[in-house]
Amino acid sequence: MRVGILALKTGTAAGGLATYESGLIHAIAEQDRENEYHIFCVAPISRQSFKIDQPNFVFHELKPRKRLLNLAWSAPRAMRRAGVDLFHVVFLPPLWSGLPFVFTAHGPEMFIDPTFFPWKIRIILLPLIRRCYRRASSILCVSGDTRSYIVKHYPDAEARSRVVYNGCLDAFHQFEQEGLAKRVEEKFNITGPYVLGVGRIEPRKNPIGFLESYAIFRREAGERVRLVIAGGHTWSAGEAEAAIQRLGIADDVVRLGHVSHDDLPLLYAGARMFVFPSLWEGFGLPVIEAMRCGTPVITSELSCLPEVAGGAALLVDPRDPNSIARQMLRLNTDPALRKEMTAKGLARGNEFSWRRCAAETIQAYHDLYNALNK
Repeated sequence: MRVGILALKTGTAAGGLATYESGLIHAIAEQDRENEYHIFCVAPISRQSFKIDQPNFVFHELKPRKRLLNLAWSAPRAMRRAGVDLFHVVFLPPLWSGLPFVFTAHGPEMFIDPTFFPWKIRIILLPLIRRCYRRASSILCVSGDTRSYIVKHYPDAEARSRVVYNGCLDAFHQFEQEGLAKRVEEKFNITGPYVLGVGRIEPRKNPIGFLESYAIFRREAGERVRLVIAGGHTWSAGEAEAAIQRLGIADDVVRLGHVSHDDLPLLYAGARMFVFPSLWEGFGLPVIEAMRCGTPVITSELSCLPEVAGGAALLVDPRDPNSIARQMLRLNTDPALRKEMTAKGLARGNEFSWRRCAAETIQAYHDLYNALNK
């Protein structure tokens, strides 16, 4: 079997999409040395990031380095030349190909609320994602919640879809407490306890609601607990910065920007709690990353997050800053609760791995290939 994979984000600061591509492809390489894989990359950094050197993996650098031109012209031609039997769309599909394909559905948030993304992004991405929902031979949904949405709006997708949960890198694990605070200080120049938020600063992640809840928490906490934010800036970063100034919390907010996966585990492990009050997620990988690092988690009661958290997080109404602040105050003042949530989180987080994700994805390739060759 010869499989093509379109890798458009690896090596970039594209958050969950880059993590998914890299984690999945590396795990496939570890497990499968029989089938042939052709990885189609847009930029040299994507190809260099993989560092996979084995005979059944072939990397192709698409040119020109413009994503839409690649989807319209370069990728379809390259896949035809490589003779792939099927290909995997992990983000956006080529505009044509004539080949059967597997599509990973990362979540329908772009359809849920038009305020989550600027219209310039939506006008390009919506038709491409709809095309995948309609035409993909197999749809891998990263959560049951995502699958439910797709099947509701595209009933014929029920027979073509399955849930394949995301994985999590082994680097996310619990750290020894002795010397942990000093390591955090040396690496990030952060002293004292802190609340952690991780994710790109965009409306869907609810940065304003999070900042408002922290302002309430800060007034009532009775001690200095700083807020540390790790995540790349997007079109809405200016609104978040304005909210920080308006709420008068600038002195206690540490903005780290994008933090690499090499450094994130330490940052999670050193936090008193991790807060992820997102308005909508397809999977919500930071929840699992924090759990695996032994950090108590507060997250949203909306979309897939209760499903992914699996009873191992405190749930809040992300639209109500007081709801978020109440749970933050509970965790901050109750060491026994923090210990309980840490234990639950470790057990839940260890259920997710890229090895499992890759094994189920490879099975989807085989199922499609066998169906095509009956």
